[in-house]
Amino acid sequence: MASFLVFCLLLSACSAQQIKPARMVHAKGVYHRVKSGETLASIARAYHIDMQDLAEVNNIENLNLIGVDSVVFVPDANQVIDDVMASVRKAEAPVKTPVKAETQPKVAVVQKKQAPVSPPAEEVTKSPTTAAGPGSTKIRINPRRDIARLPSDGEDPLGAGSSPKPKDVSQKAVVKEPEPMQKPAVRDEQTTVPKIPPSATERGPEQKAAPDVSKGEPELLRFDRKRFIWPVRGRVISRFGIQPDGTYSNGITISAREGLPVVAAADGKVLVSGPVKGYGETVIMQHDDHYATVYTHLGQRKVKTTDRLKKGDQIGMPGAEEKRGDGQLHFEIRYKTKARNPMFFLP
Repeated sequence: MASFLVFCLLLSACSAQQIKPARMVHAKGVYHRVKSGETLASIARAYHIDMQDLAEVNNIENLNLIGVDSVVFVPDANQVIDDVMASVRKAEAPVKTPVKAETQPKVAVVQKKQAPVSPPAEEVTKSPTTAAGPGSTKIRINPRRDIARLPSDGEDPLGAGSSPKPKDVSQKAVVKEPEPMQKPAVRDEQTTVPKIPPSATERGPEQKAAPDVSKGEPELLRFDRKRFIWPVRGRVISRFGIQPDGTYSNGITISAREGLPVVAAADGKVLVSGPVKGYGETVIMQHDDHYATVYTHLGQRKVKTTDRLKKGDQIGMPGAEEKRGDGQLHFEIRYKTKARNPMFFLP
């Protein structure tokens, strides 16, 4: 018990990420049977899970092996989705934002026309030259009134009963029609109306083309085969993720001959080296880029906390299995404390 408490203190003091081996627990999730037209990517989208995580949990390293009637375990799901493709289409359908109808009527530009301006009545005073000489009667002419009453050819301009026209009139009174007055420039009065942009219903919603789910997106899995090496030579007897008995494992179990060395899978620093209840002799190493490795069920430990090791340096020996007599090692890879499938990293 004391050693376990020391281990916990060392773990909390040396690693902010609280990396520690996890016990086998009953898996929480559902089993999905693959139907025609479904792929791992479409199943992942329907259940809102990363395809990489789904592949690692189910130890799927080749997507071509996913066929009709294959069974895929979906962790943390509460209900089986019967129609994956319909669920994907519904989830990826563009969301149309309701547009409020325009209540403000469009206001046209109103142009006020100026009323026509009539030229003012102008009185023109002419003094015709007659035999009477200066002082003769002046004729006052109102153009708008009198022009219409001018006599035609051969008509007596003075009318019946008027005085005879003098014969020696050298010049007739010429009445010149006044030139029409130019209308003052009138600037059209315009009602300033702010421009109203076309409503969304007139423009049509801006939509991006929805992906063709039937064709599927490129399904690519990520592997990092060069980061780590095998911690011990042997055979994998227990894989990562869901187990046949319904439990869940955060790592793999390797069966190896007794006496083979267990080595560091990558360069790094030893965070923990000591016995842990339920896991036996345990070593936890911290590596670059937020990765860590966990080695449990060791038979012997050959390193201590704070040691810095190179890839391939010996950590210890695998623990002996009572039934078969072979050595055994439980190995985990963590990224930011999240368990990852070692089979996606080991060469």
